Amino acid sequence: MRKLIVCLVALVFSLTACSGGSGDSSGAHGPAGDQASPSASATMSPRAVRAFFRALGSADADAEWRAVAMTATDSVARDYSSYFASANEALRTGGGTLVRLAVTRPRPGTWRLCGGAAAQRQCYTYADVAFEGGRVASFTVDGEDLSTRLVHGDGSRARAGKFGTIETQLEYQTTKDTVWVIAEVHNTSAWSWGLSSDTAYLGANGHRSAIIGQAGPAMVSPHTTAKIALAFSRAKVGGRVAYDAFSNDAGAPDPVKVTSGIG
Repeated sequence: MRKLIVCLVALVFSLTACSGGSGDSSGAHGPAGDQASPSASATMSPRAVRAFFRALGSADADAEWRAVAMTATDSVARDYSSYFASANEALRTGGGTLVRLAVTRPRPGTWRLCGGAAAQRQCYTYADVAFEGGRVASFTVDGEDLSTRLVHGDGSRARAGKFGTIETQLEYQTTKDTVWVIAEVHNTSAWSWGLSSDTAYLGANGHRSAIIGQAGPAMVSPHTTAKIALAFSRAKVGGRVAYDAFSNDAGAPDPVKVTSGIG
């Protein structure tokens, strides 16, 4: 019998108590697109930048996707904020509890987001904020350039046998060299199914990285779609995910292995 992936204790700044049941995010939020008209200015005021980071760290789904809409199309900031909002969406679907992040400006051009209880408090520093068309285009996290740490997919889906499909949407390599993968699972079958602990990340150099946790529903209900965030240790973006899909339902087919990547 396949083993479920262990639920994550923390994701980004968000605290979670994972649910072991099935989930459905069919009515969940998605990318906000570009509905908001950009400012005539090529930059943003410090007040507007603060509003962006406050929305990003608000622990509110609507506000998080508003933050996505405040970023330039096809930018590093768009990919990062989409990753952030999608990961939190997975947490909510899996029964997680999120915390709102405190936003401070320790010095001009630098923003600090902190969250969690005293013993588990985490802080990240955002700096070198650049703009395009009146929207946020890029920034650094703890001094690290994100341009080589983020990749997004093209919307293609990999077939997981009779279970349905898996779309690898985003990959983010943290400053601690953990790769987070945002995947959307489309269950087109009559069985609840999920991803097992045999799921792994295959690096471009051949290195196989073990999965260390998942945010999102443990099992995706029949005929629903769910966002899932997967974490892999000691990995670098540019590889492929070896998904292992399985179901414990009576009459369900054997587990299916499918490999999918970005780029």
